[in-house]
Amino acid sequence: MPLSSTCQNCAKSKVRCARLNKQCVYRETGRRFKGFKKDRQIEALESRVNELMTYSKLIPASRTTGGNATHSLNGQEIDETTLDVIAQGLVDMKTAQALIDIYKTDMILHFPFVVISPQVQASDLRQQKPFLFLAVLASAAYSNMPLQRLLGKEMKKVIASRMVMNGEVSFELLQGMLVFLAWSHYHSRPYRYTQFLQLAIGLMVELRLDRPPQTKTWKTAIKFNKEYALDDDKYSRPYWGLDEQRAVVGCYYLSSTIAILLHKPSCFPNITPYLEQCCQSLYDEGEVSHDKYILHIFQLQVIAEKLNNLSWNHGMELGSKGSAAGLYVSNIKSDLDKLRNQLPLGFYETPVMAMQLYSSELCLYQLSLSQKIPLSSAYSIVSETWWGEIFCSGLTAAENILNMYLGLPLGGEQAFNNTQWVQMALCILVASRQVVAASSMGKAALLPQIHTWPETLEKLRQRLEALSTDQVDLDGERDVFVDFEKRVSRIQGWFDCNFDNPEGDLPPRSFAERGDAGLDAATGRPYDTSIAPLDVSGLPPLIGDDFQLAADFFIPSSLEMMTDWL
Repeated sequence: MPLSSTCQNCAKSKVRCARLNKQCVYRETGRRFKGFKKDRQIEALESRVNELMTYSKLIPASRTTGGNATHSLNGQEIDETTLDVIAQGLVDMKTAQALIDIYKTDMILHFPFVVISPQVQASDLRQQKPFLFLAVLASAAYSNMPLQRLLGKEMKKVIASRMVMNGEVSFELLQGMLVFLAWSHYHSRPYRYTQFLQLAIGLMVELRLDRPPQTKTWKTAIKFNKEYALDDDKYSRPYWGLDEQRAVVGCYYLSSTIAILLHKPSCFPNITPYLEQCCQSLYDEGEVSHDKYILHIFQLQVIAEKLNNLSWNHGMELGSKGSAAGLYVSNIKSDLDKLRNQLPLGFYETPVMAMQLYSSELCLYQLSLSQKIPLSSAYSIVSETWWGEIFCSGLTAAENILNMYLGLPLGGEQAFNNTQWVQMALCILVASRQVVAASSMGKAALLPQIHTWPETLEKLRQRLEALSTDQVDLDGERDVFVDFEKRVSRIQGWFDCNFDNPEGDLPPRSFAERGDAGLDAATGRPYDTSIAPLDVSGLPPLIGDDFQLAADFFIPSSLEMMTDWL
């Protein structure tokens, strides 16, 4: 600490110490406290300089986007360039162009509902649709996880600013929201998929995209503008062509698939006839090759919804005397078989359509796992032959999904959308339950599936492990594939502990030796009804938070869901 320039003795005696032959004594002095006034002034000046420097960088960009400012509901003009990640220096234009190219060549195959024309460059998209530009960058940057997580947070900031604070409504916001939702598993927790989905559905409703651009109705419109006529029975709205139709069906796809797979209610409007009209229009126009898939994806999802309604509305009737549930199941199976025959040749080379078909089949054929009727029962909804047929068909559907996945080039699954990963999770869980059930049947035809399942799990684990890296984001979190790999490893561990019979011709000892084993309805062989729950300590819970990601759905809180016959 510095010393005072004034001697304490000199000041006190009013005589210099030198004249008195004494040594001067200087006291320590500190800075006089003035409320850090100078520090605050310095900080204010530095902040002002930074603002001026940022503003000077944004001037060229704002000139190029002069006609692209949007307006909130209160008429306030919003300059989108203030949220531009290019101007902030997070991404350069060369990297942005590479990410846009990845989206146009790889990612669009897995989500054909938001199309970017091949002629549109990164600079064009940045100028014309800055929010969609940011959404594509945040989704396609999966090779650089820290950057992707950072861009994902920027997306949430823009959503909060433009949609929540300023109440903006635009078609570009809807397209960006769909892209963000489609690859939401790549972003930071909590995912809040349902909340973001509601924003997208809200945009669709506010833009009146739930109906054709021109409609005629006998209902009285609540309008008070000068041009309004009492006898006006026509309603017209802006129309964005085929892009609009893709977006409407894409919103339905995201809402319906996740609702069914995760047993949640779908909040999408009931506009099935108009959706079918949009899909048919896209199929007939065929503007891009991916438009041909959309009709089949929609038709498969409609069947999946019928299966879902059967489960919730008629599940208690299965096995009841006089119930029509069995006939309903047969009709759905017939519709599914008919649609499968109508799919184009080589459909299995298009993962999004193939997984939609196989997961729909799996949703139907897992019905065989619910057959818990005693053999002495005087009635059954299905014959033993029919039951065995759909059980084997379920094994085949699961095998088709896994073979398709393992046949992809390494890294090809990085472009999978969120729904596809949840479909993979469903496949692994249902297939595990099927293997447990098959092991108790003692049928020679099922032995290959039982023997190869541990090997298949190991292949899945190794593939997911190869996708993960040692990178961490700013919060210290690793990439999502680490979580995927952990779930598969836990299933492996459970099978290693419980399936200890190398011959595979009898149920595992842990099943057959237990006194609380039940009887399989089709074969009379024992199956375990009280498998010990799997230890999932340290993993996020499945309830209490809105985890849409397959990472939290790869394995339930207890293997009862995998082994019990519901």
